[in-house]
Amino acid sequence: MAFLRAFAHGIRTPLTTIRTYTRLLQRKDLAADVQRHLGKIDRECSEQIDRFDLIFKAVENETCDGNSPPTLHPFCLKKMITEGEDRWQHQAERHNLTFAVSAPPLIPPIAGDCDLLDQMLTELIETLIRSLPAGSHIALDVIPAGDRLKLELVCEDSRHQHGWLGWGHTSFQAIGRLLAFQPETGSVSLNLDVTKNLFQSIGGKLTVRHSPQRGDVVTIFLPVDNTPATIKTSKNSWFV
Repeated sequence: MAFLRAFAHGIRTPLTTIRTYTRLLQRKDLAADVQRHLGKIDRECSEQIDRFDLIFKAVENETCDGNSPPTLHPFCLKKMITEGEDRWQHQAERHNLTFAVSAPPLIPPIAGDCDLLDQMLTELIETLIRSLPAGSHIALDVIPAGDRLKLELVCEDSRHQHGWLGWGHTSFQAIGRLLAFQPETGSVSLNLDVTKNLFQSIGGKLTVRHSPQRGDVVTIFLPVDNTPATIKTSKNSWFV
């Protein structure tokens, strides 16, 4: 655990420096192709910085005593998904996959950690993308479920072969207690148990299953915020 913490910090620091200098170089008078390349560098650095931040948080979560209940705050899930959709579509397009979001127009506020949930969804989507062949499709469906919301990631394999979900595939190899490695793609991700524990730390629950009708499905249950202040103002500000 101490090695992973030091490793994550050691890689995050130079990436942050590279991103800072890249942003300093970005000016309006630069040629369009130069700005495009600098933008790619910025994006790649930001994605890896967020990934190592998530690893660091996973280490902290796995080493805590587990006696302290999570501190949850209400936030607008609709806003988070809207802001993340373009980024997730770009992730998929880089691997010749497609990605789409289906959500009802009215979504109640969620009790949790908005920034951490965004990082975890991004990492989860990247893990699925790297586990699927080109031409596949990933759908994120938001579904009301009583006092919770369900976020379902449905994977449609272009080869019509299911059961390829990341961690469950035999080609994934464990790296210590936290990570999983897929030799075919060179990708490293948090393993399934650690990912489940992270979702639990923000009041959520993660399940992975195979559906004969829908293919491989990852379901995330998130608690709806039911604090008195939120309920009192729900008619005016719940759904934004």
